[in-house]
Amino acid sequence: MSSTSSWSRSLLLQLFLLFLLLQLFLPPGLPHPQPCLLLQRIGHKVRVGALLPAQRGVRVRVQAALNRAVEERDNRENRDPEREKDRDPEMRTNFFLPYNLSLELVSRQPAAADPDSVLRCGCAGLGASGVSAVLAFPQNREELLQLDLMSSFMEIPFISVLEQGEPVQTQNRFHLQMAMAVPESALSALLLTVLHRSGWREGTVVLCRGWEEAGGLLSILDGGSSASWDGGSSASWDGGGGSEVSWQVRALLNLTQLAHDDTQIHDFLSKHFKHNRSSAAVLLFGSDPQCMAAVLRGAQDLGLTLPIMHWVLGQPLSPEALQNIGLPLGLLAYGPVEQNPLEFYVRDALQLVRRAIAAAVLLRPDQALIQNHVNCFDHKEALQTSGPYLSR
Repeated sequence: MSSTSSWSRSLLLQLFLLFLLLQLFLPPGLPHPQPCLLLQRIGHKVRVGALLPAQRGVRVRVQAALNRAVEERDNRENRDPEREKDRDPEMRTNFFLPYNLSLELVSRQPAAADPDSVLRCGCAGLGASGVSAVLAFPQNREELLQLDLMSSFMEIPFISVLEQGEPVQTQNRFHLQMAMAVPESALSALLLTVLHRSGWREGTVVLCRGWEEAGGLLSILDGGSSASWDGGSSASWDGGGGSEVSWQVRALLNLTQLAHDDTQIHDFLSKHFKHNRSSAAVLLFGSDPQCMAAVLRGAQDLGLTLPIMHWVLGQPLSPEALQNIGLPLGLLAYGPVEQNPLEFYVRDALQLVRRAIAAAVLLRPDQALIQNHVNCFDHKEALQTSGPYLSR
């Protein structure tokens, strides 16, 4: 009996010593991993705002793209996460949020396109709804600048989807600009760099119908004076490393006013190239395949081929049309050919927001899931929001 009691006391002493060692060398225990009270308060939903354009035609198109992107997201979320994870290891990260969270899209449209209406819609309409991020679709530079100011004031991440135009240069960490097309300034910089590295500091421009779509690009190429197109103008670009890339328009043939005239094309090419046997670059802009084919055919009839003449299509036609107009050797087709639909960019923007929320929630749910209502017109005291944390 005494031996049994002695053995029990020895066991208890060993367990007590083991407990003390665990307390000394192991870190304190963490709380329950799921922020239950916070999740219950927000209903397991994270709101994402959509600031729709005021123009009816554009708004209908944007809303349709949002609907398709949300429908695709819902279809994926209704699938079994574990089964989808087995099929695609990245599926769970891209489409499923932790703690059974889901995105709720809140759409608002301004009453008009004026700055005051857009500001009231963004601040009172979306900011007061407790959104964690905002998708916006600016239609001009003024709206883009206003969104940049609004996001900085509200301290909520804004993603502006740009269908056209140039992004603004900003240090605002709350504003991400997603361009659907390569900006015209970048296209002009690329073209000027290609011309410079090929040794062409000047060249000839031929305009066919449809060149107006590249008017902004030509304005930059022509040094900002494309309205005259009288030749003798020049363009320059910093090619990197402090060296300036320059190019000069030596002559121009405008075939946009009348139906293309083979005689006019022949006379122009003969005047500028037949007796000049040095290498030259010719930029051909337009979307009229018959006009472009006539210009290329005229040059071929005069024997103006490589290495004398190098053709650059500044605004390319479709690949099918290019094959049917008789392409000369060495032709460089330059510029955007096709563009993904708007819903692709909406889907990418939503996925970016989802990834940011998923990463933030796992680290600091108390900061990532704040849904305070922000009103620009009643900013008496700064309320803490999830924006500064999610914007990282």
